[in-house]
Amino acid sequence: MKYTLENFFEDLNPNELDEIMPDNFDEKLQKNILKRIEKTTLCKSGIKNNSRRFNFKIFAPVAACLVLTAGLGGCAIAAEVKEYNAAVDFFEQNGLSVEGLSREELKEVYRDITTNRFTNDKTAEVIRRSVPGVEILQHEPTPEELSVLWNSNVNAWSGSHTKAAVKYQIDYEYQPGAQYYEFDKITVECLRDGETLWKTDFPTLGKKWGDDELYINDCVMTSVGTVVWGHRCHWTEVTEGGSKANPLTYGRIARIDDSGCKLWERELDHGFKDEYIKAVLDNGDGTLAVISYGDFEYLCLSQYDADGNELSFTKTQFSRIGNILNAAKLGDGYLVQLAGTDEDDGRAHLAKLDRAGNVTDNFVYKSEECDYYITDMAEFEGNVYLSAYSVPKQTGEGWRNEIADIQDYLFNRDNWDISSEELTPIVRDNYTAVLLLCDPAGGEPKNFYSVKGSLGGALAVENDQLKWNVESIASTFFSPATSAFSIGGNCLVYRYSFDESGTLAGCEDTGEIAHYAR
Repeated sequence: MKYTLENFFEDLNPNELDEIMPDNFDEKLQKNILKRIEKTTLCKSGIKNNSRRFNFKIFAPVAACLVLTAGLGGCAIAAEVKEYNAAVDFFEQNGLSVEGLSREELKEVYRDITTNRFTNDKTAEVIRRSVPGVEILQHEPTPEELSVLWNSNVNAWSGSHTKAAVKYQIDYEYQPGAQYYEFDKITVECLRDGETLWKTDFPTLGKKWGDDELYINDCVMTSVGTVVWGHRCHWTEVTEGGSKANPLTYGRIARIDDSGCKLWERELDHGFKDEYIKAVLDNGDGTLAVISYGDFEYLCLSQYDADGNELSFTKTQFSRIGNILNAAKLGDGYLVQLAGTDEDDGRAHLAKLDRAGNVTDNFVYKSEECDYYITDMAEFEGNVYLSAYSVPKQTGEGWRNEIADIQDYLFNRDNWDISSEELTPIVRDNYTAVLLLCDPAGGEPKNFYSVKGSLGGALAVENDQLKWNVESIASTFFSPATSAFSIGGNCLVYRYSFDESGTLAGCEDTGEIAHYAR
């Protein structure tokens, strides 16, 4: 075989290079030609540099060839070694993973990033492995997307933080020693960036057995101010022992101006024994769409004007409705997530409504391989985005929860003592966070982005961007004796940002912790 300095080192990794270099290699040649070669140990968690001089003991023909070609190839190898060392330092300083990279590929990725090209396939793999929570699976990332991920995450974690949206806090005020139902009032507080904008009190309707009780469920900012909604529980019978029976439940809604004054308060009464408001949506024209369900079988839509007048009401009967989990505008209509229906295979039954409240289509989002669980939805630039997560379809007969196969594995072990290091990868492999996209015309969800080892979290629209929280499972523990859950742990929350075109615009570590319990 013919050896030259130009090709001798081309396909050798550091370990192979060290193996062929004996202990009595000429010291002068070592200093002058190979003085900057370092032994680099490549490991899964990063790079450890253990610098020492290499001592060569090569076959005589090879050594002679090296000496003869030193003058001709010295410049080439010196340049190669210099670039390789720079690449190693760069990877180490930025915490990049070198797993699976050859010597040449490591240099290629280094060139790709430092020249801001982001066109090498290996660069995408390195950034995916090095940015926790980042695994874009639905399409190959563009150079622009890779640049965003690099600049906002790996490169000194310099992601920008957006201004916080308006938040609401709901507090029930009790007298000392009062029972849980004996509260005096409910206070709704509006905050921005932690500063109180206003507070408004909702006096309770009664504090004793037999009196009506008021509950506040949620608040939302609309184009006509804050809308607060909840329900009144009216008890028609009180037994001799003091327990309540035969309750009637009416949805209630109020509009609050920007100074905290109540402009009006209304109660829904559409002939149901129980009617619960689950969402209030801003139509953008001064009117409000109120999504509710009645007697656990009717999906309802009420339209209200800015003065609290009911403009229309439509109900659609289902076999049963256990709950309404989310709702969002979809074009000129609405998309509603139902739970507890006969068609529901989990939490992924979607009903499409027109402006009048008629159900125009139903979707149950599932596949042969996976079950899907929708956690949130938001309208953004004319489309509806759904935050969700998928799990492999569980084997076995009958109803199976999302971690049934994992539970089978754990409970069938001889020893239930399993470490977090062993359990966490098993749990992570079970989950994939998914961001789904619904266009107004069709309404049927389509995969947009997904992240392995994670759950889809909250969605929000801030500063003309869609914000998607992704909860990356970081640690888990097995607790078979706990009644509330068998597997618990913590997730690290990362936030993805998308611009008006739906292009990934950023990813940041929020520093928040979300709890996992199943």
